[in-house]
Amino acid sequence: MPCNPPKTNADKMWPYDEYYHGERDEERRKSGFGNVYWSSPEFQDSYSGSMLRDTMHGEGEYRWRYAGPEHLATTYEGRFYNNRMHGYGMMSYPDGRVFTGLWHKNIRWGPGVETHARLREDVGLWHGYQLLRLAWRPHVPSVAIDIMSNPVGCNVVAQHRILMATTNKTIGEVNSALEILKQYGSDPLTAAEKWTKLYPKNCTDTYSQLCHVAVFDRAYFNNEIPLLNEVSTIPQELNASISSKESATETTTSTYFAWNNNKVTIHMMKHCFTHEEQWNKSRLSMKNILSGPRYNFKPPGKQELDSRSLLMASYLGHISNVAQLVNEYDIMPDVTDNQGNSAIMYAACGDQPEIIHFLVEAGADVDSFNDACCTPLGITILRYALEKRNIPYNAMLQAILPPPTSGPPPPDEKILEWNIVRDPQHTAERGDIHKTPSKLYAKPAPAHKHSLSAQQPLAKKKSEKIDVDTLADTSDDKRMYDSLNLEYMIRVAEAYSVACEVNPVPYIFEVNNMCKDIEASYGDDSKKVADKLMKKSQSKNIKQSMKPSRDMMFQDQEDSLVDAKEILKQEKLSRIMATITLLLADGADPRNIRCPQPPLFIAAVASSPDLVRELVKHGADVNEVYPQVYEYSALDIAVSAPLSSENLTVIRALLECGANPDHRLKIPETASHSLTTTTKPPEAINNGPTLLHAVLSKKIDNEDVHLFEIRDQMLDLLLKYGCNPITQYNGGSAVDLAMNKCLDQFDIFVKSPQTDLNAIINDLNQTILVKMFYLPFCRGIPLTERLQTATSGWNGSKIIIRLQTHFQLTNLLLYGADPLLKCQNGEDEYGNLFAFARKMLIGVEASRKPSNIAGVKKSKSDARTKKDAASKHGLVKTSDENQGDYKQALELVVDCARLLYIRWLQAKLMKELIDIVDKYRHRSWNMILKEHKNKKCTGLWLTVVRSLEIWDVLKSSRKRLYNDEKILKQVLCIIHFYYKRTRKIINIPLTFQDKEIIDREVVTLIHEHKLATIWTPDMVPPIRPYVAPELTVKGTEKFNVCFECVLPLENSKIKCDSCKLIDFCSLDCITRNIERINCHPCSSFLKHKYFPTPEPTESDTAEVIENKI
Repeated sequence: MPCNPPKTNADKMWPYDEYYHGERDEERRKSGFGNVYWSSPEFQDSYSGSMLRDTMHGEGEYRWRYAGPEHLATTYEGRFYNNRMHGYGMMSYPDGRVFTGLWHKNIRWGPGVETHARLREDVGLWHGYQLLRLAWRPHVPSVAIDIMSNPVGCNVVAQHRILMATTNKTIGEVNSALEILKQYGSDPLTAAEKWTKLYPKNCTDTYSQLCHVAVFDRAYFNNEIPLLNEVSTIPQELNASISSKESATETTTSTYFAWNNNKVTIHMMKHCFTHEEQWNKSRLSMKNILSGPRYNFKPPGKQELDSRSLLMASYLGHISNVAQLVNEYDIMPDVTDNQGNSAIMYAACGDQPEIIHFLVEAGADVDSFNDACCTPLGITILRYALEKRNIPYNAMLQAILPPPTSGPPPPDEKILEWNIVRDPQHTAERGDIHKTPSKLYAKPAPAHKHSLSAQQPLAKKKSEKIDVDTLADTSDDKRMYDSLNLEYMIRVAEAYSVACEVNPVPYIFEVNNMCKDIEASYGDDSKKVADKLMKKSQSKNIKQSMKPSRDMMFQDQEDSLVDAKEILKQEKLSRIMATITLLLADGADPRNIRCPQPPLFIAAVASSPDLVRELVKHGADVNEVYPQVYEYSALDIAVSAPLSSENLTVIRALLECGANPDHRLKIPETASHSLTTTTKPPEAINNGPTLLHAVLSKKIDNEDVHLFEIRDQMLDLLLKYGCNPITQYNGGSAVDLAMNKCLDQFDIFVKSPQTDLNAIINDLNQTILVKMFYLPFCRGIPLTERLQTATSGWNGSKIIIRLQTHFQLTNLLLYGADPLLKCQNGEDEYGNLFAFARKMLIGVEASRKPSNIAGVKKSKSDARTKKDAASKHGLVKTSDENQGDYKQALELVVDCARLLYIRWLQAKLMKELIDIVDKYRHRSWNMILKEHKNKKCTGLWLTVVRSLEIWDVLKSSRKRLYNDEKILKQVLCIIHFYYKRTRKIINIPLTFQDKEIIDREVVTLIHEHKLATIWTPDMVPPIRPYVAPELTVKGTEKFNVCFECVLPLENSKIKCDSCKLIDFCSLDCITRNIERINCHPCSSFLKHKYFPTPEPTESDTAEVIENKI
């Protein structure tokens, strides 16, 4: 079956005749001034003007005659570049329309005015046959916040505008053909003569490397092409000298702001600048076209009215009108007013998601910038933040712009505006009113005899298809425009008429300097703070008690009004959030938002966790740093805000989205100088506080009890997501600061898995345990009582404080604080915590002894000075009660350390037995007994129940050996046998019946243990893993301590001859240890050895009997 080609809509190509009358070059190509005529059965065209290499190039006039079945006539007068309409020109259409403006490769491109026969004009920037930017804006305040309406706003926007620098490109400065010949070994003189032969004589394709483009550029621009290039900073003034025979001229680089940050508008600006010399010969004012006012031109025509209607219908939500204007009337979906606000911007400000989606599907740019460098998504996010703070339209500008004193500096005076006026007060002079010329009065350019190639007729790009009968009646368009305009003005007036309930209007982007708050927290006297809080609470209570009862009369009505307002507010917020979600779904990029602030900055200010998640999901950088606010990130900004439940949800959302909390804040210059009298090095500026320091330094009123819980949750979140609590700032870490403030906050750090409880926490090289037994801190425990009183409003007694302190010590040891490690206090080093604590006690007892020097009188000032110095170093007199508390706390830690020692010994014995059982696992457990050496020690120190606990800890190491159930059963049977033999429950040798009994008992104990471990985790979920000395691999040096006082052992020590596992430093320690119940299984042995009881004599026995009688 034959394959039929698809049907096409190609028109028939009629043959045509061409006649030329004019100048030619030496190659007989059309070059210079001439007239060309084309004739065919379908058309008769002609051209009169400048020619170059058989192409229309330069200034000329092209006429279309008898085009189409209607025999229409169209004329273009203006500039050509290589057979294309390019540059300034005027097109006259058969229906009486005349377009005057810039062209780019046969299409309208840039500023222009289309005049109608009915004395109407369509004015603006043109993109083909559609208006891209109008010279009009509504006669009401802008629905998109007009940031550039005051000088401060202009300064804010100037930081985000694209800069354009002028430059001149010298034509033919680099000869590519000559360089190629030299590169391949040609003689320079020969290359200078032959390089022209590399270019074909009739090549006119300027995109081809074989085309000599420099010839076309030189004929069009003379010797230089004025260009605008995008730059990031203001370039230095370049003095480029253009040498001639005897003189040189200097040119200076100028820098301009781009009209708009959109790429199309930037290209149009470059195109206008390149053809500025042609534009200056016209009577049009580019300033009026770009800036307005619109009354400088004739009334708007159909294209402009429909474009205006599209903008207003997009805001009002008339989807049918929007669809008709785009689909039927061919209005550009990206059309903007003279402030750069596009149709999507209007729809976003009106919360019309359906229209936004339609415009995006029609081809509109969802990320189009307005002149204030704002995108539709950025304006919508900004409206959401302002609505949450109850700030209406008429106060929005004041809320988002900084005060003039703290605002950004004005832009450099060297940066200028090019043919556009940003001053809202500006009005154009009446003399600038446009008058449309009928023809260009400029004379044709003289012929260039030295010009060099081919020319073709304009073919299908000759004219635009015009159907006069299908033109809509402008009266109908005017009626639609008038109705939309009236509705739009009423709606915007209502939005701006809402009164602002917030007075004064705050600057919502004000960020607290957390370094100053932390500095104040370090310098505050806690007693004064507590007194101030108490006075403040009393004054508030007095005010509340004096509140007149008549204020309660209309309470119910006010509550109902508040509820109604809150419902309306939540509905509006829901609509704005739906608009934001749709913009993001349709491709809006949050990374393009920079003015007035980045998106996550605004979301943090708005306290919206949902908005944060949406922005991060669609590409926003959650760890972006903002130089304008102390180089904070979005997380830093959220932490710096006042404590609230909403702010806590934002911090949680940022952390869940990947925000990094483990970084240090940068210290501003003002704060860094006040922290210390010495000059800080540059690297110290970056070593600022952490976010934990900032949260701990927040001041909370004692009446706002719920804020204490919020602060605790914030600390827990930061610790959970990796903020390092050990990082030091100003001599102290966050853990150190929490210990000084409140033990409840300190407990959060203790229970966090991120806290290394054995790390150094301050500039005194102290660990947490060392500071707990540091005398100045111990004297600060009554301060903790005052802080707890301020928090809870209840005067706790010292007994409660002691119990809480003991509870904290127990938690520390339970969660991994190791008192047996080496420690420091300043430059002094100690074998472990107990050596440090004993030295503290010796110092206190020595200071309490009365002085032997008598008769020397001291002044009060001298006594006070010595007292202050002693207080600084912790050497003041301590009461007997406080000294007893200190000893009691130390005794508690000694008991816990002894327990750690016992657990380590038990695990050591069990590991040895596990290795032996694994080595002889093919044997029965009763056959392995003879291979084990430490039978007596194992029987004394281990039981089956304790061994199961050790096994659970060892299983956490995930070694294969510690997950073998067979080995576990054999080990437990051996331990159970040793236990019974040591206590003489079982006889030796082991019988078969005894072995069966041991096996059954071990199986029962394992089953009971499994049942217990199944239920325990659900009932008591652990916050962090408990301390596990059983996993200590190398603990010989650390556990080389006295079993009683836990002081490091020296050369002289007393070893237990029974188990040979523990040592004592003296007989006093053995005495105290023997008196402890269930502490050491060898207690009776030690007692008989070192303190034997003498056998009673006969006289002593008779005396006892006599006393009983």
